[in-house]
Amino acid sequence: MAARLGSLALLVISLTISCEVGSFVVLHYIVGIWWIPEYAKSRSPQGPGWLTEREAWGAWHAPDRNDRQESRCFSVSLRSNSYAARDRERTVDGAPQRTIVLGDSFAEGWGVEADQRVSDLLEARSNREYLNFGVENDVGPLQYQILYQQLASKFSHDRVLILFLPDNDFVDNDLDYWRRFHPDLHERYRPYYQATEGDGFRVFYPIPPPPDGFADWHSVPPAGWRAWIENWPRRNLWSLAMYRYLGLQFYRMGTYSGYLDYSSDQLKAVLWSFAKIKALRAIAG
Repeated sequence: MAARLGSLALLVISLTISCEVGSFVVLHYIVGIWWIPEYAKSRSPQGPGWLTEREAWGAWHAPDRNDRQESRCFSVSLRSNSYAARDRERTVDGAPQRTIVLGDSFAEGWGVEADQRVSDLLEARSNREYLNFGVENDVGPLQYQILYQQLASKFSHDRVLILFLPDNDFVDNDLDYWRRFHPDLHERYRPYYQATEGDGFRVFYPIPPPPDGFADWHSVPPAGWRAWIENWPRRNLWSLAMYRYLGLQFYRMGTYSGYLDYSSDQLKAVLWSFAKIKALRAIAG
């Protein structure tokens, strides 16, 4: 009996290791998905890295920081200004003929040097400043709205340019979507849409803001041994990351285009944020 139990345990361990190794190879080297298990994330006592997640809109940058963004196919320099945008230094009371640029990694310039981004190219070819408030890391229209309200609208401007990417901007703040496909819903300080009566929405945060002085880019995971048991596997196992990846692929099977697959509720939510930005712009004058 003991020998059988030992053999069974050895088989389970072997299958687990094989599954982990296979999932790591597929996701990391074949798919190229950008997922890092919790145990491999750095914890710097000196302060935050390039990304933070302490603001009301979620992902942002550390101010006045130089860094690098590297992948298998690029290596680019990163520089943030005093208000933590990836942009050159700007004044709040500058020329009134300026454009505020909002968006995600598409706007921030994932994988390209700053002078090759849409905002910088437009600025170089026109007599107008384009203030880039783009930021990567699962950022969607609700976050553009809050970022504009709390920071970007303070800078003198007469236009707002939103770089919208349908492939992910319809789902980045969709609470149901995140509950289904993301393991860190209750760990990251970021906003989501929550429907109200009629066609309206409100801003919903699954967790409170991280404590003052918290240096990492994501918020504090739930505490306690039960939370640790429930959360550790999904935050650390490549095999569960593979499970989520396959679930997302099945979800997108068939006619998925990445551009025409939004639901009516997702469209209403995005238009609600755009209307809020437009109203805030009118108030800003």
